[in-house]
Amino acid sequence: MSVWGCRTTFITGAGGWLQSVFAGYGGVRLTRDGALTLKNPLPPPNCTAMRLRQISYLGNFLTVEIRRDGWSVRLVDGSANSNALTGLPVANLELIMDDGKVRPLGHQPLECKSGTSATIRKSAGLNDIQ
Repeated sequence: MSVWGCRTTFITGAGGWLQSVFAGYGGVRLTRDGALTLKNPLPPPNCTAMRLRQISYLGNFLTVEIRRDGWSVRLVDGSANSNALTGLPVANLELIMDDGKVRPLGHQPLECKSGTSATIRKSAGLNDIQ
């Protein structure tokens, strides 16, 4: 199909495909209370791994590495006071595992086993930037 001499792009179809990748296989969800959850992330069929880069959450950028044997999450950008790209204040984040274990999120990857889920939220610690 041609419109104004150009091929048309089914942009909502492309958006739906991308959403199926990050929300489906990646398990990325934003909850009603503003937390970011990762529900049992797995790579797509016939793939050994998948990387979701630059997930923006509360002024931070996260990278999620998903493998068949597990997954990891880490911060990839941000300074002590504001994000260098957006200028937004960053929040200290924590990872809450299915079993209730809470781990501070930083630049070193936090490794998680395959089949597990976790929630990322603003830390309740005293060092948070308000």
